[in-house]
Amino acid sequence: MSTLSIDGVSRWFGNVVAVNDVTMTIGPGITGLLGPNGAGKSTLINMLGGFLAPSTGTVTLDGATVWRNPAIYSTIGLVPEREAAYDFLTGRQFVLANAELHGLPDPGAAARRALETVEMEYAQERRMRPPMTSSPAGSSCWPTPSCTDSRIPERRPVGRWRPSRWSTRRIVGSASTPRA
Repeated sequence: MSTLSIDGVSRWFGNVVAVNDVTMTIGPGITGLLGPNGAGKSTLINMLGGFLAPSTGTVTLDGATVWRNPAIYSTIGLVPEREAAYDFLTGRQFVLANAELHGLPDPGAAARRALETVEMEYAQERRMRPPMTSSPAGSSCWPTPSCTDSRIPERRPVGRWRPSRWSTRRIVGSASTPRA
């Protein structure tokens, strides 16, 4: 099992300290960071994911530095706070494309396992975003309560996990154990 280690990590932007002397170990499981706006969650996640270098301290995955190290993505996964997807893909196609992009040995099996894990097999053939429709007034809109066209499919939560609008990110495959 892999371990993500954060040792004395700080990050500042000019005179602004975004993250101050964080030390912890993240093991197997799922980890989420919660906190108020400006607490440094996004900055810490960017450092954990190898997208941002710490100003001081180290972030390692099984002893290897994560900064600018794409090999870590075969071990950890990251769900960003702002998701974007190609509207024409189905859920299964999107998961499969990501498995292929990460070079997994059997992308098809990995995509099936991922969809089973979040109990989304029944919705895997849905498009990532429903097609635009016309409202009775004739203007185009996404299926929302403000669009009253009866052809718009019902929007309901699917699966057992739904992303929230909180300013958090999750690292999939890790659980947090803070160190003193």
